[in-house]
Formats: sequence, C-alpha cells, structure tokens
Amino acid sequence: MWITARITALRTRTLTTGKRVPMVNRLAALLAISFDGLLIEDKTVYLFVSTYEKEQYVLAVDGVRALAANCLQAGNIVLDVQIQNSSEITLQDVMDVYRYQAVRDEQHAKNSLDKAQREELVLVSVNPSYGASCLVLAESVELLKRQKWAEQVFLSVAR
Repeated sequence: MWITARITALRTRTLTTGKRVPMVNRLAALLAISFDGLLIEDKTVYLFVSTYEKEQYVLAVDGVRALAANCLQAGNIVLDVQIQNSSEITLQDVMDVYRYQAVRDEQHAKNSLDKAQREELVLVSVNPSYGASCLVLAESVELLKRQKWAEQVFLSVAR
C-alpha cells in the first residue's frame, strides 16, 4: 500500500548559512515515497527514499549533530518529509532528536535549541505511515538521484 507523501515546510528559501538547498522543488514533486534505509558515514547520513514509480533518491544530510531513527523494517511507507530551518525548530524537536527526558533534561534541550538556532542548523524529519521514523539535526541537506549519488561515491573510492 502506497500513500501520498505530504512534503511540508518546503518552499524556495535558504535553509543553511547562505546556501540554497537545491532539492526543495524536486522533493515536493515526490508524490508517493517509501523510506528504504540509511547509511551513516562520519558526519554525513544518507537517507534512501523511492517513489511509487520506482524512482530512487538519496537525501544527503551533512554536518550531522544528532540522529534518532527507529523501527526500520521492510516496507517503510512515508507519511511526510519535513525540512525545518533553524527558526522553525522547536524545543520538542530538540528533545526528540537528542532523546532528552522531559523533566530531567529540559535545560540541556534549551541549550541545544539555542545552539542549533545560532548555528543555523536544519532538521530533517521522515515521518512514517508505516515503519521507520527518522530525525536528523544537521548543517545542510541535499536531494540527489540515487544513481548520481552512487556514481559520486564509487568515483571517489576509485581515486
């Protein structure tokens, strides 16, 4: 079963310090998507998604500060993908991505939120209809066709 993904909080705007996020218009065009998995490589996380039409993409999230992912399983169906700039990140978002406890860690969460806003970080949220959820707090995010991403990865390894 596939559902229509609602891509919210995405309009043409600058999401990181002075850098244009090129995936904004392309991501909004993804109508039905599944979350296929993730790869963690140093401070970069690659989120693999595909459309109902079998188009495959990678969300390359760079400068990762925090990652919270759970319930990854076969057949993950995405309800929506959200990308929030630093002014849109809430205290609850920070508590979720760092997995802070409400009462015990509230001051740490406030400090982390202040830091995220000062450093103009973005929050990528993959929210499920079925299966995995994922939150990534990072410096930048880019959408690539999976084939292009694979070519870049294998070219850099070959060198």
